[in-house]
Amino acid sequence: MSAVGDVDQDGVMDVVIGAPGALLPGSTSTSTGWVTIVSGRTGAKISRIPGENAGDMFGYRVAGLGDNDHDGKFEFAVGAVSYTNPATPTSMLRGKIYVYETDVQGSVTLLWSREGERAQDTFGNAISGVKDADRDTRNELVVGAPKYDGLVGSNSGKIYVYDALTGT
Repeated sequence: MSAVGDVDQDGVMDVVIGAPGALLPGSTSTSTGWVTIVSGRTGAKISRIPGENAGDMFGYRVAGLGDNDHDGKFEFAVGAVSYTNPATPTSMLRGKIYVYETDVQGSVTLLWSREGERAQDTFGNAISGVKDADRDTRNELVVGAPKYDGLVGSNSGKIYVYDALTGT
């Protein structure tokens, strides 16, 4: 769960909540997951976003990112730690992150997404918004891949830093 900003513009911060083990309605596939944006004032559902594939654990991590383009719409990130690209099934548990923007009507738009570099990386296992570290007026998104096999050895991990609005 993370504060996402005052999405419904009622003067109270709203929250985004991940449910990585959730079944999608009408599905028997496990752990597809979803995230729900909830009003901080009333607890009512503002919006819900389903995961892509069975087993992805979409919503394993969520992070509010602020309003990075100053348009009154708030961005947030979602980690799907067990994402496996269906086109390359050998990429099991690669992981994936998604960055969305939401508006006052509850509409949600995918701005960008990134997959982990290798199978078993669990990219998106940790995500966090960071306040404008590079002083370009936009926040950053920090993403962890704890099982990345790096120069220091197996499962040594890797941290990625992205512009929260553009993904660069």
